[in-house]
Amino acid sequence: MKKTNVLVLSFEALNKESSNGRSLGSLILPLRDKINFSQIYIKGPIPTWIEGRYLLIDERQFTRPLRRMLKKIKILSYDGENIESNLKTYYPQSSVRGKKSIIQGIIRNIVWNYHSLFFKKIYDWIKLERPDIIILQDSSLPFFDKFALKIQKRTNCKLVLYTTEDYCLKKNSFFARKVIGEKFFFKHFYHKKFFKIRRKLLARSSNSIYLTKSLMDEYAQNFSTFHDGVVIMPNSSMKSFPRKKFDPKNIVLSYCGSLGHERFLTILDFINSIDKHSCFKLILASKLDKEQQELISSFKCVDYRGYVSYEEVVKIYEESDIILQIDAFDEENRFTTEHAFSGKLGDCICSLKPFLYIGPSKTDASKFLNEEGCAFQINNHFKIDEFVLALKNCEIDIYGNESKAKVVARKYFSLESNKEKMKKIILTR
Repeated sequence: MKKTNVLVLSFEALNKESSNGRSLGSLILPLRDKINFSQIYIKGPIPTWIEGRYLLIDERQFTRPLRRMLKKIKILSYDGENIESNLKTYYPQSSVRGKKSIIQGIIRNIVWNYHSLFFKKIYDWIKLERPDIIILQDSSLPFFDKFALKIQKRTNCKLVLYTTEDYCLKKNSFFARKVIGEKFFFKHFYHKKFFKIRRKLLARSSNSIYLTKSLMDEYAQNFSTFHDGVVIMPNSSMKSFPRKKFDPKNIVLSYCGSLGHERFLTILDFINSIDKHSCFKLILASKLDKEQQELISSFKCVDYRGYVSYEEVVKIYEESDIILQIDAFDEENRFTTEHAFSGKLGDCICSLKPFLYIGPSKTDASKFLNEEGCAFQINNHFKIDEFVLALKNCEIDIYGNESKAKVVARKYFSLESNKEKMKKIILTR
């Protein structure tokens, strides 16, 4: 049987190290023997997970307008063991760093549109790949929708949207750095454009994949071009751990992941609470700036490990009594992360470790955990002290949710539960 040629268009190469790269990659990987895989992306890490051919459009080089487009692309291939590239230099990170403003977002989109006028080498590469299907992974850059539509028109292949966020539906700016006139610029120069191009993309798509049902429902309410999509949560490769003997005199907690969108304030509230008691230790694996690092260094209970690999996350979970997931409590950031449903949520559940979610009850993550009953929750930051004290005094059965976690892991995050859904989308001509 002829293999299906799959082209993924996304910010990051599919990888184990980031939540975005792992969520879609975990769904593609089980079909590896039935597809020829290729991907276009704009930032690292280096692709060493899924065998295939990769084209990196190096956004760092966009600051040099006179440099030929050939210098701005890098072609790579991964055969399961070795990575090969057509250029000696390789930049694993995007040129866009730190907190961005709406003005930067608009300029960035304009820059991408300008450079796309010189994409002949890229379209030549795509022609050689002969894609049967394009999967666009959602992002905050409207140009990517336009780029996917251009590829689809040139190749006449199937187009599928994979979305884990609601960037194009947000009525208010989600950019971290605030500027004067932000509402005006966001409404007239960003949101309208993004919404229009997404509506066109949905009309041309053969299918769409959503991370949660509420996100799919919101798309259905907002787009007249909406067609029936499918909800698929990412497969988890996290191992399940046996029960660890609980010692109330030495309670190890851990958080591995991003602390953006003011999640840092939530974890800080939690640290302030557990630091009052000598029995707690929190392993914190997250990339923090200098100011944040200096702040947490004053707490004896924190074991800060910075950014760690996925393999290190597995080791941290193994030594933990309870693992955490965090979201922001303030209203502005709640709307920003309302549909956020991290792939790490599946890892936490599949580990069968006692799992605590700290965040507002209106997020998709909280609603899912509440419906399935597979985790502890603190939905009000004023309740943190109460939970911590109950944990210290052994008033909580930390393994009380284990049986439900096993059911949820098999139902939503296992290879078997998602493989057939992906086969129908990718392999059906």
